Amino acid sequence: MEAEKFLTVDFIPQLMFGILFASFETMSTTLTLTLKFLSENPQVVEELTAEHEAILRKRKNPNYRLTWEEYRSMTFIRMKFPGYTVPAGWTVILATLAIQLNPRTFRDPLTFNPCR
Repeated sequence: MEAEKFLTVDFIPQLMFGILFASFETMSTTLTLTLKFLSENPQVVEELTAEHEAILRKRKNPNYRLTWEEYRSMTFIRMKFPGYTVPAGWTVILATLAIQLNPRTFRDPLTFNPCR
């Protein structure tokens, strides 16, 4: 089955909902909230779309899979921690809820803002 015929505009939402309903709670919650926040913030979708379209314009064949180099070129949601370098091989464990909801870390922590 060819990818361009298999992943039609009509089938993609069905596939997403299938993944959503068949997954475990953390996965389905993450996907649900991602879709919710993206639907409420069209400017974020526009920026992500522009980044993805720029990658597609550089390709000879837009139907190829995403390469590692293309993935690494995506900068919209890349996080940087000024002054910190994590050495190769180290394990990093984050208390994400404590970081995300701390107003000293993020101004207005309950607002969806993928740019922070």
